Amino acid sequence: MGAYAGFKNTTGRCNFIAGLCAGYNSSGGNHNVLIGYYAGFQNLGQSNVFFGFQSGVNNTTGCHNIFIGECAGQNTTFGCNNVFLGKSTGFCNTFGNHNFFAGCCAGYSNTTGCYNFFAGFCAGMQNTIGKYNIAIGCRTGVYLTTGSCNVFIGSLAGRCVNIGSNNLLFGCSAGAGAVGLANQIGRAHV
Repeated sequence: MGAYAGFKNTTGRCNFIAGLCAGYNSSGGNHNVLIGYYAGFQNLGQSNVFFGFQSGVNNTTGCHNIFIGECAGQNTTFGCNNVFLGKSTGFCNTFGNHNFFAGCCAGYSNTTGCYNFFAGFCAGMQNTIGKYNIAIGCRTGVYLTTGSCNVFIGSLAGRCVNIGSNNLLFGCSAGAGAVGLANQIGRAHV
């Protein structure tokens, strides 16, 4: 449905494609739902749901992904089992697997990081290869790039931690000024 939707589909089956150029190059993907302008444009993967303007536009063989929102998972090519909810969530993701990002720009810079849970406006926004992180709240872990095994809960918690690992920070602005924090347990002052 829509001009050029599924235009090059030759062997793909059990797909629902709607929107201008949605699934345009999707020649062999099966069991996909691609809805929106250029949603899943390059998709060859299996069992994906892409909903929104350019969501999953560069996905080639990534499978079992759910991207909902404008530009969600836009650069995912091979990543699988991801859920990205919100505008530009997981935007730079290429090979990252098993991630959950919710909130505008959550996990935006993630490329190959896996098993991350980022929920909130810009949560984990600069993470590139860090894995096993949890950031919940507005701008939590926003500058985390390569750190792994962190838990940040509360607005701005762990905001400046960039390469630190194995941290547990709870409360608004907990550990917000720390840069290379590692192996710490902290809370905000009440």
